[in-house]
Amino acid sequence: MRANQWIAGASSLTLICSAGFAQIAGAQQSQVPIPQTASEVPGPSLGPMTPAYVQTVGRMAYVWGWPLVYVYNQRTELTKVPEPMILNSVPLE
Repeated sequence: MRANQWIAGASSLTLICSAGFAQIAGAQQSQVPIPQTASEVPGPSLGPMTPAYVQTVGRMAYVWGWPLVYVYNQRTELTKVPEPMILNSVPLE
């Protein structure tokens, strides 16, 4: 009895996933085709960058850059520690 329930559940999940993948594939077909030559690549957009665009780019740079700089600085400082330390009887490395 349990095997039949498992098979029914697995087949239902397969049908749901395949329907979802079909929708994703359909959405991808409406995208812009990949350029094959350099002359097919569109140029930059006309006009100046809007303040909202500049703010978004700055925000993304901060969101992605801050953890990288933080980890780099932590690693740089921790390599200067002369020996392992103990805090509350737990060794820190």
